[in-house]
Amino acid sequence: MIRHRLNIDLFCIRFQSLLFIADITIFLRTINERDCTSKTYIQRYDCIMSTNFLKNEPRKILRRVRHLLWLLEIRIAHSLQKQLSRRNLNLSFQVSRYRPRTTLSSSNSLSLPRVGIVVQGPLLVRGDLTLKICESLASNYPSVPIILSTWPIADKSYFERFRDLGIKVQICTPPTYPGLGNINLQITTTKEGIEIAQKLGCEFVLKMRTDTWFSESDFLDYLCEEFLLESSRYECEPIIVTSFNTSKVREFSINDQIQFGRISNLMLFWNPPLDMRSEEDLPFPLNSEEPTKHSQNRLAEVWLVTHYLESQRINYEFTQQSYLEVIAKYFVVIDESILGMVWHKAVLRDMRTLRYQRKLSGNPNLLRSDWMKARRILLKGEK
Repeated sequence: MIRHRLNIDLFCIRFQSLLFIADITIFLRTINERDCTSKTYIQRYDCIMSTNFLKNEPRKILRRVRHLLWLLEIRIAHSLQKQLSRRNLNLSFQVSRYRPRTTLSSSNSLSLPRVGIVVQGPLLVRGDLTLKICESLASNYPSVPIILSTWPIADKSYFERFRDLGIKVQICTPPTYPGLGNINLQITTTKEGIEIAQKLGCEFVLKMRTDTWFSESDFLDYLCEEFLLESSRYECEPIIVTSFNTSKVREFSINDQIQFGRISNLMLFWNPPLDMRSEEDLPFPLNSEEPTKHSQNRLAEVWLVTHYLESQRINYEFTQQSYLEVIAKYFVVIDESILGMVWHKAVLRDMRTLRYQRKLSGNPNLLRSDWMKARRILLKGEK
């Protein structure tokens, strides 16, 4: 009963929010439309809807209004869930963090090694999001080579706006088959971008996507320091990844959105054969709920990680023990929050909203603390 009551309350809040946005729309329209000013409230509303004015409404104002309403909804929802949680009910709750849309200005004067940044993926032309991401990178690290590796678009002149920022633009030819989960598209743009960085003489490379950015000003400084610190403790130099989308239960499902390391290592990682399999070729159903079966399908991140291990003749098994040994020995996991990592699919919520349930034991992602524990066990076993 209480759970249904909570859903009803949230529905009412959303409905009232839509009515408020409609009122704002009517108000803005009546300011500029003299033919509606003399009519009644209902007549003005009908007049606006008949002219299909909503399509031409100033989006910036509406985005701000929706943002404020969303904040109001979240605060009310959190308050309701807090009251209900005091009664020891089995409910989930949400944790939200807010990040700026651009990287903060950096005052750091740390001397960086010869590092390059590869921004790969399709352009997000709407709102110039990818352009703003690259502009922020170029402004914060003007001496760092930045490579945009992407696909052709209809408006070829749009690429000149990136070149004006000093960014190298690599326009890739799409593969004939995108692969399951579009893995072949990601391999193509990343590989060609890293090759450009290699030709520019970069020793290290940060691989990121066209829909992801960092709100912390010293993210690149931190990655370089972390790499130099951790690599001295490894037999072979590791690849730095983030805990976001690095699964704790799916073996070898290691995040490929953000990676940092020696360029030769990244080049090896992003040089697997293209995945030409179809869904019928998989040993298990595509959406298998069993973590190990999902991993044995070798989809997306698992395809990359397992081929990387095989290219170095590293033995592995689809078990938790083997997975933790590999990630402790050949990777470094950092929490994405330390970089201020933001994903455009959840602009208002700083990555995906984290859901915790009392039935689950913690976070489904493999966190920095989990990696450190695996690292300690590995070092203890080697002694």
